[in-house]
Amino acid sequence: MSRKVAIVSDSTTGLTDEMLDANDIHTSYSIIIFDTDSYREFKDIDSEKFLELSNAQKELPTTS
Repeated sequence: MSRKVAIVSDSTTGLTDEMLDANDIHTSYSIIIFDTDSYREFKDIDSEKFLELSNAQKELPTTS
């Protein structure tokens, strides 16, 4: 019986897409929640949008 093994990291590791692709590493993205809207870190929201939303909110964002 052969086993399959995968390496999975979360999006906070700071690994580039090139590093992830070159080493066949899968990513679990952190979820950032602003009010009732949620975003996958680095996929659905970038740093610019994060700052824009942060400045527009009265409350700090949360995570899942």
